[in-house]
Amino acid sequence: MSEGEDLPLKDLMEHEDSEPLEGSLTNELVLTHRDTVLKKFNPRPSMAYIQMLGRIPSRKLEFHDHNSTIENESLFRDHVEEFDVHVPEILDAEENFVEFEKVDGVDMHTYLNKASEKEAFEAGELVGYFLSMIHSRDTAVTDLRINNFMMKDDRTLAFVDAEYFSRDATRWEKKIDLITMISSAKQVRPEAYREFRRGFKQKFEDDIGIFSEIVSSVTAPLHALLLERDIQRLKRALSNVWSDLWN
Repeated sequence: MSEGEDLPLKDLMEHEDSEPLEGSLTNELVLTHRDTVLKKFNPRPSMAYIQMLGRIPSRKLEFHDHNSTIENESLFRDHVEEFDVHVPEILDAEENFVEFEKVDGVDMHTYLNKASEKEAFEAGELVGYFLSMIHSRDTAVTDLRINNFMMKDDRTLAFVDAEYFSRDATRWEKKIDLITMISSAKQVRPEAYREFRRGFKQKFEDDIGIFSEIVSSVTAPLHALLLERDIQRLKRALSNVWSDLWN
């Protein structure tokens, strides 16, 4: 619980000092309160339906409730203890509300849109290594959007949303990781996207593959329009998709 506060997490979400977390796509569900982050897990968030559809080929349907999402967050932390990536500590959990440690940094989407080419390349290396390590242990997250990564102030990587963590991941679930990551990366400015991809391919031990390229070219603009509802992301996605087709 936040220092000096003894209110339930539900009430802290409505506290006058709580405000939307910068960079979050679900501002009504993720708030900052002083030096912590508060998150509400809905029993059936809209993203859960998309994740379930994506997992149909793996024959592993996921029926999400807040207990399973919180359990996934905890299990993920156990699996990445040895990785060179920061995962915010779970400070408290009450019903479908969770309080996390606040990470000092910026979400990867925002970071890449301001980064130099060298910085974007190095960010791609960090994400590529992270994804290789996750898959090497036969695990997956299946929601590896750029927004769920953060670049910390010390230029190290953090990952902040593991509610779709999957143990004993199938090959298809790993493919979903890759498609989701590339799809979201295509929504940043073209120069940063190009260098991020180069860095990613330096560290990611598997081949991206033509299938992932094709699918991400379709999903990148769709996600920008339907999930993020951001016209600027849509324009960048279309530009990067067009560039990929000719390179």
